[in-house]
Amino acid sequence: MQIDDIDSLISKYTDGETTVAEEQQLRNFFAQDPLLLPDELKPFCALFRWEQQERCKQAAKQSVSSTETDVLKKQKRLPNWIVAAVSAVAAVAITMFVVRHNVTKTGDYAIINGECTTNKNMIQHEAEAALNMVSANEGEDFQALSQIGGTTNEE
Repeated sequence: MQIDDIDSLISKYTDGETTVAEEQQLRNFFAQDPLLLPDELKPFCALFRWEQQERCKQAAKQSVSSTETDVLKKQKRLPNWIVAAVSAVAAVAITMFVVRHNVTKTGDYAIINGECTTNKNMIQHEAEAALNMVSANEGEDFQALSQIGGTTNEE
């Protein structure tokens, strides 16, 4: 091709008026050794070479992705009913585990000083001690009330 033809194709290309065939002619022209090109066309050489390299990269990515999808399609998938059955069994197992460990104790027990105990003798001893602490003499029951209200004992 002549340089004049290339110049006219480049001006059409920059205006966006080239056809696919004309763009292919430009790519083929700039695919040659850049040392053989005139200096004013060297920037376009980089442009068309970059475009060609990107197309090659894109084609390589598409071939890799199509290969990956082919591999995925070839792998056997479990039927949906098996997946559903395994999920249901897992849900039942987890529910049984949680219910089994969260069941409240069903015997006699007391919590003394933050600890759960089932020793009946210890529970009775602690209960009696607590009742003795709050019990008072007969006269002391209403004495505190009379001091508060300023009333006298009416016994």
